[in-house]
Amino acid sequence: MPRDRIMRFTNRLAVIGVIGFLAISSAPALAMQDVTIVIKDHKFEPSTVEVPPGEKIKLIIDNQDSTPEEFESRDLNREKIIRGNSKGVVLIGPLEEGTYSFFGEFNMGTAQGTIVVKALGSVDGEEANDVEVSSGSSGGAQEKDEDLKRALDTGNSTVPVPLEPISK
Repeated sequence: MPRDRIMRFTNRLAVIGVIGFLAISSAPALAMQDVTIVIKDHKFEPSTVEVPPGEKIKLIIDNQDSTPEEFESRDLNREKIIRGNSKGVVLIGPLEEGTYSFFGEFNMGTAQGTIVVKALGSVDGEEANDVEVSSGSSGGAQEKDEDLKRALDTGNSTVPVPLEPISK
């Protein structure tokens, strides 16, 4: 093969490689929801987290205790030791609807929690079709704040995690 022909072939390969790299790197990244779970006094807070099905979730485990804890879930097939006063990351999903338990291996008596996977707007896995939508200004943000305050005042540790849809 003449040297000139080899150079053209090499240049074409380089151009194809650059185009491929640009195509991959410019593709929109899939959004991953961050969910923080705090370990304090050897308990998970919130102890129950709601997430939508089919989404990848980045669990940020914030161990505020001075002792280490092992985040473990047989349902999720995950375990991670988080040193005292530090954070760890556990990636999960996409998950099907259902309940997935997790626990602290080093404090199993107190460190217990669940991840509930269900469609937003569903009640116990069924779509909520009988929801009235008001077109008037009813102070939606204020109602959400009041709902959150009521949940916190009652000791309810279930915190729904709303996800933004991925724009295409």
